[in-house]
Amino acid sequence: MYLVNINWKEAGNKEKFYLRLWGKLYPVECGEGFIQEVVWGDDLALSSEERDIWITSLKRVKEKLYVCELRGRGEGKILIFIRGKEKAEIRDGKGTLLKPLWMREDTLSLPVKVEGRLLLQIRMH
Repeated sequence: MYLVNINWKEAGNKEKFYLRLWGKLYPVECGEGFIQEVVWGDDLALSSEERDIWITSLKRVKEKLYVCELRGRGEGKILIFIRGKEKAEIRDGKGTLLKPLWMREDTLSLPVKVEGRLLLQIRMH
């Protein structure tokens, strides 16, 4: 799914969108002229808040275990939306535990640094 902010009246503006996933509304902000992609699986959805970082795949490899591939260059944030009351533990491809910037009931913001390719392992529990 793609979100596009076409409000050209004010430079640098952000528009608020609401995603309906799993019967629930999730707020997302999209910057001016930005095409923001949302990728989702059975119990998980991800969206990059950065122009130069893309989510190229999200696969469930086992029950409650997902692998996500990011491509691009730079530092930014990934929003992760979780179905239900599950919690998520996120590790990079080397097994290092990654700490979210913030977490709410079913949403978290994860800082990432991508230099070409970054794999994430997301375990639900």
